[in-house]
Amino acid sequence: MIRSIKQSVLTVSVLLTFAFGITQAWAIEPVGSKTLDSFDYSDSASLRKNWQAMHNGGPMAEVVSANEQSVVRLTAPFASQEKILRVTIDRKLSLNLAAATSFTIQVMANSDQIDTRVSLYFHSDKGWYSGGTTLTKSGWRTLTFAKDAFSSEENPAEWNKIDQIRISIWRPKNEARDTSFDIKQLEAHWNNTAIIIPPADSPEFKATEAVAKRIAQMLLDTGIGSDLIKTDSLRYGSLGNRPIAILPHNPRLDPATLASLDQFVTQGGKILTCYSMSPELGKTLGFKNADYFYEKKSGDFASVQFDNKKIPGMPGKMRQASWNIKTAEPGGHNARVIGHWLDADGNSTGKSAMLISDRGAYFSHIILGDDQGHKKAMLIALLGQLSPQIWKEAADNILSLTEKIGHCQSIAELEKFVANKPGSAPFSKAKILISDAKNRQKKGNGYGAFVLAGLARILFTSAYLDSQASPTVEARAFWNHSGTGAYPGDWDRTAREMSAGGLNMILPNMLWGGVAHYPSDILPHSKTFEDYGDQIQQCIKASHQNGIEVHVWKVNYNLGHSVPKEFVQKLRDAGRLQVDVNGEPGDWLNPAHPENFKLELESILEVVRNYDIDGFHFDYIRYPNSRNDFSDYSRKKFEADTGNKVKNWPADCYDGPLLEAYTDWRCAQITKLVKAVSEQARVIRPGIKISAAVFRDYPKCRQWVAQDWPLWAKEGYVDFLCPMDYTDNDEKYLDWITTQKSLLPKNFPLYPGIGASLRNKTQSADRVVGQIYLNRKVGTGGFTIFNLNEDTLQSIAKGMSIGAGKNKATPPHAVKK
Repeated sequence: MIRSIKQSVLTVSVLLTFAFGITQAWAIEPVGSKTLDSFDYSDSASLRKNWQAMHNGGPMAEVVSANEQSVVRLTAPFASQEKILRVTIDRKLSLNLAAATSFTIQVMANSDQIDTRVSLYFHSDKGWYSGGTTLTKSGWRTLTFAKDAFSSEENPAEWNKIDQIRISIWRPKNEARDTSFDIKQLEAHWNNTAIIIPPADSPEFKATEAVAKRIAQMLLDTGIGSDLIKTDSLRYGSLGNRPIAILPHNPRLDPATLASLDQFVTQGGKILTCYSMSPELGKTLGFKNADYFYEKKSGDFASVQFDNKKIPGMPGKMRQASWNIKTAEPGGHNARVIGHWLDADGNSTGKSAMLISDRGAYFSHIILGDDQGHKKAMLIALLGQLSPQIWKEAADNILSLTEKIGHCQSIAELEKFVANKPGSAPFSKAKILISDAKNRQKKGNGYGAFVLAGLARILFTSAYLDSQASPTVEARAFWNHSGTGAYPGDWDRTAREMSAGGLNMILPNMLWGGVAHYPSDILPHSKTFEDYGDQIQQCIKASHQNGIEVHVWKVNYNLGHSVPKEFVQKLRDAGRLQVDVNGEPGDWLNPAHPENFKLELESILEVVRNYDIDGFHFDYIRYPNSRNDFSDYSRKKFEADTGNKVKNWPADCYDGPLLEAYTDWRCAQITKLVKAVSEQARVIRPGIKISAAVFRDYPKCRQWVAQDWPLWAKEGYVDFLCPMDYTDNDEKYLDWITTQKSLLPKNFPLYPGIGASLRNKTQSADRVVGQIYLNRKVGTGGFTIFNLNEDTLQSIAKGMSIGAGKNKATPPHAVKK
């Protein structure tokens, strides 16, 4: 099988489907970098010739030795000199940072407890660009500052005219103490590939940005990083020496931008442009005669057939359901057509879809999101053909990724994990492939290295998944945000595939504060209900037939996105919606209002009474944030309930002398509903389990959103809790779930939330199973995965079925004591 895959032109699309799942949360480092200062000075005198400390009673910087390397130490007497708010050093110099998209600096706090802000400033002409991040742990930390997150102070010129750098470390938020900070290695970074978007005030900005982000994610899934760059920055050199620029849909390019692109190509850069191409840009790239065609009937432009014989990794065919196209012809620079449009019946339309030349490529429509595997394969093959270093970059990243399978951080750790387990055989084969891949990479064969490393990852992943234990007592749950399962209209398929993966619980979102996916007599009906019918009934039937518990999830207080406007207006007119600290009205129910309490309680009990559910699941069982609710109704209710008289509303309760009392009161409003549902639901349906999705940080969440979830567990109001611990950082995840378990009664079921869907990415099956492994290590009793959809179900359930979910399991809350 391995041999046949290696020889197939479909190799890359196969790898992108099986090596990474649907998508992969890569931790990609930018490939381009420039050291702005290493801080490796011979002595303090040399340092001070370049950097000056801002005084204000503060210390001078000095050079010290750390692990046989010179670093710069900033002494920070925050305790002994209370007037010092920050320690700062400045350097004057001349830099063009137009091409950079991020900056890093390594900082070490020489203190066990630290919670401070580190600021990085760049001065340009008459103003500053400023960025900041937090430092919360001792030891060396690499701090990253994204360029697009920098703000402007005063009136700076462009990034190509930087004349000064400033680094500031601020007084800690917690207890101030006399300490010091070591710094080294200030660098600017960028990726090889730029995706060019119009300015924010352009009419097509939003549409183009959406396509650009889609392409960026596809590239990221193949191991290629990219930077979004605006056209108005090109004239200042923002493309730098990158090899690739992509124009996703840029119909209006002014003369200055066209001149910058022409210069970029003249200096060796390559451009992929899509759909819109001016005659000037076409001449630069070697293409001409862009003609517009609109489909006469649906399916006229259904897929692209590629001439892929001379382009490594290019798929033979790619689905793309386009409704119109702009074709082009070869016009110079060795341009040629490498792809034609096919209709829905597979017949050639004779219309060109893709052209390539010595200077770039042209695709005759925008790149849509269908057929992801083949589309990603097309992109990486095309860019690799235009610039071979793209293959090297992708190979470097996939080789790095093979070091991190599941919870294992190295091949050696994985080898130890799979030893004497079913995964040892595929692991041995993968090691041979990795060795071959590294040899090919050394010889400059980036494509070959990419293919072999991808095959190795498939085998490493198989070894990891095969070697997982499968306990018979464990909660294995999926949240389902849509309320329709993974396949709208087909709950049977969802339940079958969940069961095959060993999952035993589903938490479907069936009602919000103002809308329901079932024939409610209390809440307005949703379009989902109108289109697909009673989702609770369908879910229960299919799930119970497949041995899956149903815990109906409600979004509390938040009215929802599809709630009828007249329903919202009626609540607003009655003074039942929340108001923020500035008096601005919102669309959340006020938990303190008795009519809202009644609406929430009765809508929940309606479900409990009418459906054979296994449990009810609270979500959004909180306030939106610390800035709500400061309505007149809440003021009166607070004063009446507590006896406190508020002199300065809302300041006294927001951050003044009554903050603690107001926090306690807000918490009581939320807990009141949890308690009432717990008591009354258990009378209606004995044996029902009550649970909640909760914020991970306690006690911070108590003040911020009034969510006192440890109290609910201790008082017996809930049977299990699901903290939303969404992160791809296993160190953080392990720390969070360990802390959360310590806050709860002994043996209380804790089913932490695993973020399979993170920031428009989907974690691969091995990464999700890796966090399942950590839950088992801590002894939480189970886990809850966010979010169930077609992608996550097919990827993760299949991955679990190999090992982690191989044996059927009973949730701890269902085990008879």
